[in-house]
Amino acid sequence: MDSLKYLILLILILPLINFLVLLAGQKKIKQWGGHLASVILLINTVLAVVVAINQMGKDAFELPVPWFKLGQHEFNITIHIDNLSILMLLIVNFVSLLVHVFSLEYIKGDKNYNRYFAYLGLFTFAKLGIVIFYNLLIIYIFWELVGLASYLLIGFWYEKKSATQASQKAFLVNRIGDVGFLVGILLVFSYFGDFNLTT
Repeated sequence: MDSLKYLILLILILPLINFLVLLAGQKKIKQWGGHLASVILLINTVLAVVVAINQMGKDAFELPVPWFKLGQHEFNITIHIDNLSILMLLIVNFVSLLVHVFSLEYIKGDKNYNRYFAYLGLFTFAKLGIVIFYNLLIIYIFWELVGLASYLLIGFWYEKKSATQASQKAFLVNRIGDVGFLVGILLVFSYFGDFNLTT
């Protein structure tokens, strides 16, 4: 169980490391940042397959990690692994791998090549966070990160007016949905006194 927990955390963290490394070393890494990002996603996909094989046919499990206390309420960051979350781990990693491999040629020669793959890493990290956590507040945070990554990717070629306008439109439309999502989360908390989906 412990080894599986570390594997899942590694699957989550690797795209974040990819994002930070590529963003920090854009000029030093030159034009192999995309290959680095693709290899990381390949490793992630293999690790997701390992988790799926190990967990196949077994009961769902949760790993609660204490987060903070508010009055008498103790809030946990809960990792929840069941058949659905394993399926989504496989899908998110595999589709992200395909996007990375396609982008190697699509974005080739662009002056901001590494920045593009850094944004893809952030996008993958955020999607994986939504998949493995079972706390509505944490899911909301990762949901917002997905929105940020979408905004950055849509407006990647910010020199083009059309790209800037499209990213701004997506940002505004998403904020409307996000307000509704937050209101729903707060209503759930008011009824159940917890953000944990199991509760």
